[in-house]
Amino acid sequence: MLLALAGCSGAATQEDQHAAVQRWQSCVSREIDRLDDGRSDPVSVAYGISGACAVLQEELTQSLLKDVHTTLGRAVLPDRLREMELQSI
Repeated sequence: MLLALAGCSGAATQEDQHAAVQRWQSCVSREIDRLDDGRSDPVSVAYGISGACAVLQEELTQSLLKDVHTTLGRAVLPDRLREMELQSI
């Protein structure tokens, strides 16, 4: 789903984008195991995970932006990814 937001991606960067998604997802999984005690508010846990994985989220955003060539797309994509981040977590 995240890769689809970037539009048509070139073959050269698709592997990089996939790797960035995988690194972010691995971080989220690790942080879920670490932070979710089963009693805490899920939104609070998601915010904690977001902060812990922020560097990888930015890496993912930058990777996806490489294939966005319109001014509007470059302006909208980071905001849309931030909106989707907590929902994805």
